Amino acid sequence: CDAFGDPHATREDVADTQADHEALASYLESLPADAQPIRIFGCWSGDEAEPPEHFRSCAAEDIRAPDFTFREKELITITR
Repeated sequence: CDAFGDPHATREDVADTQADHEALASYLESLPADAQPIRIFGCWSGDEAEPPEHFRSCAAEDIRAPDFTFREKELITITR
């Protein structure tokens, strides 16, 4: 779930989403440098076999940005 950009999201929703993003970024940064490439495919359950519709490269640190959002069927490559 991603509360950023949702006009109905409460402050608590946004805080929970930010905490999730912080935890994901920390996890990605903790992976060994040779664990390349790291890719995240954002999709709903059951859509794992669908092809990506969007592509992006970003650093794990970028996930911490308050305006970072995940898109449906997006393949994100984590750069270091």
